[in-house]
Amino acid sequence: MNSCVQSISQHYNSFSYSEKLLADYVTGNIEGVLHLSIRGLAEVCGVSATTVFNFTKKLGYQGYSDFKIGLASEMTNRAQQPILSAELQSDRELYAEIVRTNALYLNETISSFNSSEFDAAVDALSKAERIVFLGMGTSNILALEAYELFVRTGCSCIHVSDYLLQMIHANLLTKNDVAVVVAQSGLNKDVYEILELLKKQNVTIIGINNVAKTPFSKVVHISLSSFAANPQIKNGVRINHKLSFLCLIEALYYAVTMRLGDKAKSAIKKTDKLIQERSLNYYKNTK
Repeated sequence: MNSCVQSISQHYNSFSYSEKLLADYVTGNIEGVLHLSIRGLAEVCGVSATTVFNFTKKLGYQGYSDFKIGLASEMTNRAQQPILSAELQSDRELYAEIVRTNALYLNETISSFNSSEFDAAVDALSKAERIVFLGMGTSNILALEAYELFVRTGCSCIHVSDYLLQMIHANLLTKNDVAVVVAQSGLNKDVYEILELLKKQNVTIIGINNVAKTPFSKVVHISLSSFAANPQIKNGVRINHKLSFLCLIEALYYAVTMRLGDKAKSAIKKTDKLIQERSLNYYKNTK
């Protein structure tokens, strides 16, 4: 029998809309699915438990328990096998293969790009009085990357790592502010609590994740996803989804910079001058 991910890839075009929601979530969150009950997975994907059961049957499993055993086996096999081909003969070939795999993934994400949502995000960010960047775990690291770009534009930006401080900032925002919430899987209890608080404050929420059409995308006002449409490309190198996030964030940065015009250009110029003056080479040359 084919692996679970291979079966999903083979059946993907025949899936219903709800089954594609499940397929996208499972292929992007194999380890997380192992900890979910059938009702839990159904709730996360916004479908019924019956749909989950029928989805597993279509893949050739006896039921949800059998499906999870297949997933667990696949996780074990991946851990025991090298991520990349054993035929690679040199460090250079290893590096080249990783670059090729990541480039393939990034190219696949272009098909998931949503222009209308992107334009709405650029418009909201350009008009915001304050922009706060939020996220949990590794998603918070990506939120920090976004903050470090946008703060150069002269926009009033906020980033904190501590969960309680994120809640405090969320509670002090207003309808004139924008919250950029990064959630790679879209599944995190703490993130949902922050989202609920932001909604009470009537804050415009831009959500960024790498799983298509999860409940997370329905809770936020503007949803930006960066994922490979082909499930098989998600296998292997683990950093590819982070690279797609960074590409999306950088695209937002340049789009907002162009929208703000001279204001952003002036701020960026001042920032670049400050950084240059802090460099050791500049200090030596002024002596």
